[in-house]
Amino acid sequence: MLSKLLGLYASTVAGGSMFALDRQTPTPLVNQICDGIVAQIEQQQLHPGSRLPSVRSLADRLGVSSFTVASAYDRLSGLGLINARRGSGYYVAPPLAVPVQPVELAPMPSGHPGVAFLRNSLNTQRYRLPVSCGFLPPAWLEDAIPSSVSGRLMRNALIQGAPSPIAGSDTLRERLAYRLREQGLQADAGRVLVTNGVTHGFFLLCQTLLGPEDYVVVEDPSYFLLQLRQSNSPLSGRLLTVPRRHDGPDLQALEQLCQQYRPKLLLTQTLAHNPIGGHTSMAVAHRLLVLAERYGFYLAEDDIFGDLASSERFYLSQLAAPQHGAVAAGGISERVFYLSSFSKILSPALRIGLILTPAAWMQPLLERKVASVMACSLIDETVVQYVLEAGRFQRHVERVRERVREARSKASRGLDRLGFTVEQDGRDGLFLWAKVPEGVVVPALLEQAQRDEIFLASGEVFSLQPGSGQYLRLNVSYCHRPEFLQWLGRQLRG
Repeated sequence: MLSKLLGLYASTVAGGSMFALDRQTPTPLVNQICDGIVAQIEQQQLHPGSRLPSVRSLADRLGVSSFTVASAYDRLSGLGLINARRGSGYYVAPPLAVPVQPVELAPMPSGHPGVAFLRNSLNTQRYRLPVSCGFLPPAWLEDAIPSSVSGRLMRNALIQGAPSPIAGSDTLRERLAYRLREQGLQADAGRVLVTNGVTHGFFLLCQTLLGPEDYVVVEDPSYFLLQLRQSNSPLSGRLLTVPRRHDGPDLQALEQLCQQYRPKLLLTQTLAHNPIGGHTSMAVAHRLLVLAERYGFYLAEDDIFGDLASSERFYLSQLAAPQHGAVAAGGISERVFYLSSFSKILSPALRIGLILTPAAWMQPLLERKVASVMACSLIDETVVQYVLEAGRFQRHVERVRERVREARSKASRGLDRLGFTVEQDGRDGLFLWAKVPEGVVVPALLEQAQRDEIFLASGEVFSLQPGSGQYLRLNVSYCHRPEFLQWLGRQLRG
């Protein structure tokens, strides 16, 4: 009687011990039934081959609906813990003959820091402090997509009778165009192509714009240099680098490359550069557009971290628009492509990005997209569309931006006390490009970090310039934490 008054219902499953359902807890009853049966299997109170009560029988014992028990049995069956035998009932499944082992990549040859970084960046769960990863902490992102609507959004996407349109859903493209106009860009939905992220968008541009002998230029240091320098990249043999300065690409070096190689495409980050931080200055941006028109190359503007920029912003795509007069004269607006993504500001699991393309290139890009991925995930598109329409996105961005600003300030002060030299200190961006103190052996530091479950990357991953191995790329949302700064201090003293 007392247990019923407390909302607890107990049951014996197939002769095992009792487990209780607590109706006062927020844990769903289906989960509680699953947990109770799993516990009896793990404690060997239920053995392989043991027959479980029928759905109706267990429902009567627990005082729940048959639907609730059937849902629990279905879930356990899906997990391989019980088997359903037609006309007979449910039985505890035998254990796996061979335990499932985690899949590990083969040992990596030395001399490939970029490959090592890419491998580890996709497996950051194994690290207690992923201080060189490219994403924000999950706790910083959880308010963007309420858990109360995530299931409904997924269901709505799954019951659609067709996949997402090739260019992306019309409604999402309208919302994206509206957001771009709010940022000051000339945009209409007819020029917005939804992609699987900035990397996908950039490779679509390369496949569409470049011929077999054309060169592409990337900034050094930069994230795309990491990707394109790999030996299996189709562009590795046609890759040129231009030094990245505090105010943008080195224009003198870029013009020399143009005179010698006549490159076809330049990838640049105007805002919150990865990895050195800071923004391209207005003067450099104008000069860059002049060079693009003079030498006939295209510009791909990567704005994946632009949401984190708190200072006044502008875009190459904005400056190239016709109303900007002399700079735009001669059709430079037809040479600038804007790329962005939601994987940083919403969730790494959302592989949704966009290209704002000149109208003449929309159809060729569509054809390339069809040949690569056909269409993007309708589930991901539905989630992004909801966030943009629900009125929560801008508030979320502002909260994250403030947290990044505070973390950057704390990290800069902490690294300065340890003797690091931080490039672009005080500027916007998720990353710090920090030079280690004199005498620090970076490879030894990285090895110790690996042993201590800290994901740490040196600058040579992102740069070919001499001395880049004496730098670290640090994510401020992790490297500002006292436990990392204390660990770093111990390594320097040791």
